[in-house]
Amino acid sequence: MWMPSRSSLTFEVEADAGDVDVGTIVAALSEGAVVGETGTAVGGYAAGGDSVRGAIEALGDAFPLAIVDDGATLRLDDASASMIDPEELGARVDDRRESRIVRDRRAASTLPDEVAIAYYEPERDYQAGLQRARRDGIALRSNRIELPVAIGAGAAKGFAEAALMRVWRGRERATVRLPWRRLDLRAGGRVTLDGAAWRIASWTLERMALELDLERIGPGAVAASASPGRATTGADARAGTTVIELLDIPAFDGSGGGDAPRLWLAAAGTGTRCRRATASLSLDGGASWRTFATTAPPAVMGTLTRAPAPGPSELFDRANSIEVELLHDNMTVPGGGDAALIDGRNLALIGDELIAFAGAEQIAPRRWRLGGLLRGRFGSEWAMAGHETDERFVLIEAGRLLPIDLPATALGGPIAVSAIGPGDAGPPATRAAIVIGRGVRPPSPVALRARRLAGGAIRIDWIRRSRRGWAWLDGADVPLGEESELYRLTLASGGTERTIDVTSPSFDYAADDQPPELRDGPGALTVTISQIGRLGASLPPAAHTFTL
Repeated sequence: MWMPSRSSLTFEVEADAGDVDVGTIVAALSEGAVVGETGTAVGGYAAGGDSVRGAIEALGDAFPLAIVDDGATLRLDDASASMIDPEELGARVDDRRESRIVRDRRAASTLPDEVAIAYYEPERDYQAGLQRARRDGIALRSNRIELPVAIGAGAAKGFAEAALMRVWRGRERATVRLPWRRLDLRAGGRVTLDGAAWRIASWTLERMALELDLERIGPGAVAASASPGRATTGADARAGTTVIELLDIPAFDGSGGGDAPRLWLAAAGTGTRCRRATASLSLDGGASWRTFATTAPPAVMGTLTRAPAPGPSELFDRANSIEVELLHDNMTVPGGGDAALIDGRNLALIGDELIAFAGAEQIAPRRWRLGGLLRGRFGSEWAMAGHETDERFVLIEAGRLLPIDLPATALGGPIAVSAIGPGDAGPPATRAAIVIGRGVRPPSPVALRARRLAGGAIRIDWIRRSRRGWAWLDGADVPLGEESELYRLTLASGGTERTIDVTSPSFDYAADDQPPELRDGPGALTVTISQIGRLGASLPPAAHTFTL
């Protein structure tokens, strides 16, 4: 039975004997304007809303509904498809032969990695169920289909898998021109071309040639098995309050940082229940916001309870260890020993310093001690000094950090990110920062030296580093990683300061150019150097004072 109200849509279908075809539901929703059968049946349907069209579109997202105007009525197209003869392709327009077929493909970055279907589960007394289909990755883009039908868990899983396959197969588009005699083809109908099934997205008749825009068709359903789950009598685990951290760090994934600034968002909850939050972004100091993503799976986060003193960045720091308190008891920190460091694992951010650690020992509920430290990773040695308790701790795991890609124009400007999850009763968690863009800036040079040559000149040299070459390769220099090699050198002695741009990692400071107190020596010379990249200079610059 169905009961549409005039102010809003309230609609129910009950299967009196067996299941009901989805086409019957569409026909009832449209009051007979759309007719036909789909061959897909469900155990019942109940929905409410403001739009009949919206209700039908929700069904179309889960089931491949193809609605065709046959000139008399709208009908649900069956699975049959019209064959396009290759000889028909490329119909002439104004005696000009057109391309037989023009193919196109949507960018993968615009497509979802996950499709989730919410439905009513008959085996759990028609309570809400959820089945997901996911491609490789962390599902940063997800399509959720609210499907108010009663179906089994396996069927829901199969429809989710099929919907995801249709989206990705539908990225393939084609445009063909056919003779006017193929006017029997209609938008929404199906055709077979080159052995593949396509749907006619639209058609245009121009100068007796029929132009079809085609979209590849995916499966209507796939076989899948899934558990409906079971009801539990225990209390739900507490989601807790959302905690987020905004990370402006060098590219730790080997990508070199790309050509635009990228920040990373870490999020978790103070409760033990796995949760994600809705993230919003502001590029104007919080004056306006836009929702842009769902956070990645919860990151391992907390605060420092024992801060390390400064230590070496070239060798293991055996003198220091750190202690951290995580957000809840279920969070753990991996160990793995020196092998984990060799493999590039066990990377964490404390304050603004990236560290690696070999050992992790739990010393109390939520509290861990980390030792065998490698300090100042990825050029962050500038942040080794001044650590304090209560600084942030974030375990760096690519699958648990949400990338935030920004335009180059965002460099130097403010950014704010907020996130709110199911356990948040108050305002959303918010973090604000100035976009430094450490992932797109070259790291500061190292091994800065200055020595006096015969004749009084001072030779200054250094070793460059590269944001695209953190690995130590025997017998090879690091790649430049920038469009050109350029350094900005500032020389200060007494009250004199001079800035010079040089294109190689060495500079001879001529005796005639030196101030008298330095030339006649001994005197103090402070050298400050930055490498200049396409999007900015290394921050902070390397600096050292020499007595010469």
